[in-house]
Amino acid sequence: MVGTVGKTNFRNRKGKQVIQSNPGKGNVRQTSGTKSAAGIFGKSSSLAADFRWSLSSIIGKNYDGDMVSRLTGVVRPIIEHAYDRENSTFKFSKNDFQRLAGFDFNNKSPIQNNLWIMPETSLEDNLLTITIPKLESNSNLIFPAHTNLCHIIFHVSIYRLEEGLRSPRPEVEKIEVRIDQGTTANKQFVFPVPEGCLCIAGIGLDYYSADGEMAVAAKSLTFNPAAICCVYVNKGKFTAADTHKWTFNEKAVFK
Repeated sequence: MVGTVGKTNFRNRKGKQVIQSNPGKGNVRQTSGTKSAAGIFGKSSSLAADFRWSLSSIIGKNYDGDMVSRLTGVVRPIIEHAYDRENSTFKFSKNDFQRLAGFDFNNKSPIQNNLWIMPETSLEDNLLTITIPKLESNSNLIFPAHTNLCHIIFHVSIYRLEEGLRSPRPEVEKIEVRIDQGTTANKQFVFPVPEGCLCIAGIGLDYYSADGEMAVAAKSLTFNPAAICCVYVNKGKFTAADTHKWTFNEKAVFK
């Protein structure tokens, strides 16, 4: 016999009849601890998904099969650490999310295999500064076979974690490097980050085989060097002029 009668469930398991109670929908009891853990996991998963969305232009579809769970796995302990159970609130420090710095979106092509000197980053006086040092073609910046052009791309998104808000589009900056360029000059990008906001910066390397005005991208499921460059929280209360049309994520509100 297989099926449910009242609150009793009948099923076969390895050729034997198994009978067990059926709690029914909505009858599973959760303790305050399991509810809290489920809530933190849900918020972590939603925020990680938002991070992926904000950096989707450098991630594309060429990420490894475990990337989604890997990213949530790094975000979750950060959220757990910031959770004040006594007051049921979240308290983030400036560098809490820096554990995400260097996270590769495709572990088959770690970005440091091609970019041997990573950019320096800082958040001071409401400004995120990304400094790219001098690079030697095919020494500090490695070109794969049959490529001769690289775009180093930075994407920066802003979040208001307490309200569950994200800027709708990232700020984008790009450096173009050719294989025969030799040594590049130092380059610095500055992005405003209002008080009370989190900023996340992603970095991607787009390689091309270029001939005149024609350029063929060198991307695949096994080669797509892209990573999180830095994540900072600018402490304080958001009081800046509201120039963004913010995107709301009700599942990622961290009051």
